[in-house]
Amino acid sequence: MTDYFSILPHLNATLNASSFVLLSSGYYFIRRKNVPAHRNCQLAALTASVLFLISYIVYHAHHGVTKFAGQGIVRPVYFTILFTHTFLAVVIVPFVIVTVRRAKRKDFLSGGRSEKTFSVTRQSRAGRCPCGYTFPSRA
Repeated sequence: MTDYFSILPHLNATLNASSFVLLSSGYYFIRRKNVPAHRNCQLAALTASVLFLISYIVYHAHHGVTKFAGQGIVRPVYFTILFTHTFLAVVIVPFVIVTVRRAKRKDFLSGGRSEKTFSVTRQSRAGRCPCGYTFPSRA
């Protein structure tokens, strides 16, 4: 009987590499003002990332915990990278959701810089609009 779970790490690597290529291609296309190709690459990258997450969770649910056997200076370096990687993977999720929702509504900022997503979100929570309008208080 074939162990289907043993191919999941290879699938995960393929999905991650595909996501990188698609995100890079999307950046290339938007720099050249090819919006349909950019949108298609971004949606395909999002799909690859979601499939990666599902595959990753399925694999680790069946495989269990792997103990890191490294010793010396490699150990703290490994755990530092692991912690920051895990932390950033969780932190980016709300930014992705906000960005996808805004793109779906065609709510684009002039300039198209992704770092403005956080600024707009923060300002709208404070009752301000990027155009300068202040919303009436809800109290």
